[in-house]
Amino acid sequence: MLRQVTSLRGLVRPGNSGGPLVNAAGQVVGTVFATLTDDKATGPGGLAVPNSVVSRELSNALRQQGTVSSGQCDG
Repeated sequence: MLRQVTSLRGLVRPGNSGGPLVNAAGQVVGTVFATLTDDKATGPGGLAVPNSVVSRELSNALRQQGTVSSGQCDG
């Protein structure tokens, strides 16, 4: 399965997941979901899901009908 993500340079901390990725013009262009290990060559960074992917998946979700099982609880 091919997945589309955007890599970014800059400080991404734990807890930033779900936050906006904003371009220089102040537009939200993605949703942050991961931090990358700080590499001495490239510095800190992270990964984001581009808006086009988020928008497509939200449209798919809105077309779904019915209930979704939460699965069996083990405990």
